[in-house]
Amino acid sequence: MVLTPKYKPHPRPFGGLYLEVASKLDSAYPGYLNRMLYASTLKRNIQFAAYPEIDFSQPHLMAARLRAFAPDACCPSLDPVAQIARSLLALYPRDIARAAFGSVPEGFLGVLGRIGDDPLPEPADYRLVFNLFADPANKARAKLLRQKAGQVSAKHLSISMLLAPVLVHQKVFERIRSAEVAETLNMALDLIRQLHPTATDEALHASLDGLSPKDHDLSDWVGTWLSKAEAVPMTSPFPADDPDLRLISPAKLPELGRRFKNCAASYASYLALGTHLVFEWTRPGQSAVIVLRSLRDGRWLIEQVRSESNGVPDRETLVAIREKLQGHGILRYGGAGRAEITKRLAHFLRLYGLEGHGDLLDEGLPDPFEDVTDAVGQAA
Repeated sequence: MVLTPKYKPHPRPFGGLYLEVASKLDSAYPGYLNRMLYASTLKRNIQFAAYPEIDFSQPHLMAARLRAFAPDACCPSLDPVAQIARSLLALYPRDIARAAFGSVPEGFLGVLGRIGDDPLPEPADYRLVFNLFADPANKARAKLLRQKAGQVSAKHLSISMLLAPVLVHQKVFERIRSAEVAETLNMALDLIRQLHPTATDEALHASLDGLSPKDHDLSDWVGTWLSKAEAVPMTSPFPADDPDLRLISPAKLPELGRRFKNCAASYASYLALGTHLVFEWTRPGQSAVIVLRSLRDGRWLIEQVRSESNGVPDRETLVAIREKLQGHGILRYGGAGRAEITKRLAHFLRLYGLEGHGDLLDEGLPDPFEDVTDAVGQAA
């Protein structure tokens, strides 16, 4: 029979404020620091959590709180700091939590036991963990941590507190890798609400239940909501009743794409973000799709003018579009007279910003730069 070797604990170092406090306790009660180095993960972390609650200018206050649970360790004849050290070593984690915080919320100790051997970066984070489990208003956020498998880090604590209430969902929590991503998702949610003013929080939250396993960062979820928007966040440079131009919303792009046999639907997120506007040219006997790009100063730039199957509109249509757009101060790309060299060398040098959208050019579509600056100019 093979006997499994008995587990032998090994010292795990720590530093910063935690080491400063432990050193003070060790000075008053020698051996305390060594015990902490070998303590279990939960026993270490509950003491780390208690450290910020100790006021060393009035150590008798914490000693009195601990004495209620460890009267023998907190002998009044001892130095108050020594009483604290003795009590922290003698008490069970639950009793230390009661003395330090006044109560032990359900799940609090379980999370402390999964933080790992290293203490949280900021001592105040332990109070944050306590408040997360103690405040009924944070019940859903605390549930994220309780149901998370494996180790819990300061990053997870931060994410659980940063998420907007609608996004407090286990499937969301499992996909977020940083606090920055959580903040980005909150911004995306604000945009979705702006574009879907009738969408309720319940509907938004319920839609998270069906997240695809392939949607690792929720970009598909956000993109789906944006693509269904019936409005755009930017104001059109043309009157709403202009007889020649119909503003296309993200939700209307697929239908436009089917009629013109192009990839108009791919512009949904651009429209939702306000970087572009798409119009259908509806003058009788003429048809085209016009894409405008917003500039920092509030003006608009012609990015694409397309007919069916991404072709170039006929001369009469181009002239009419040019006159209409110029009349409203819409800008166009420069480089007149150098369209061919610009097209060839920009592609050769991979200067896709000069040619238009790199993703369109990669598909072998006509060069929008040449179409707008060269073909329209010749049509005049």
